Amino acid sequence: MLWPAMTPPDYSGLDDEALARLQPALKLEAEALIAEVMSRARRHAVAEALPPAPQSPVSCCGRGCSNCVWLYFYGEVMFWRDEVMGRWRTARPITH
Repeated sequence: MLWPAMTPPDYSGLDDEALARLQPALKLEAEALIAEVMSRARRHAVAEALPPAPQSPVSCCGRGCSNCVWLYFYGEVMFWRDEVMGRWRTARPITH
């Protein structure tokens, strides 16, 4: 049986407050959140000075451990998002 392909969520319509409340629980959600945060950081001209986004783990054993590396990854993504959003709150968006 084939699983249906999942479509990444589109977070572009969310305001900053809603984006700050997101808690990814899937790799696809975390990657979409990172992409949206980077997109907004570029608009605020702070993308060049950002710490690198967390990388997806490669060491998961797949046994459902209570301290799974994916849980830490999702936490790192939220911490990174909060730090990046803090930087652009003091910057002004670029207007063309």
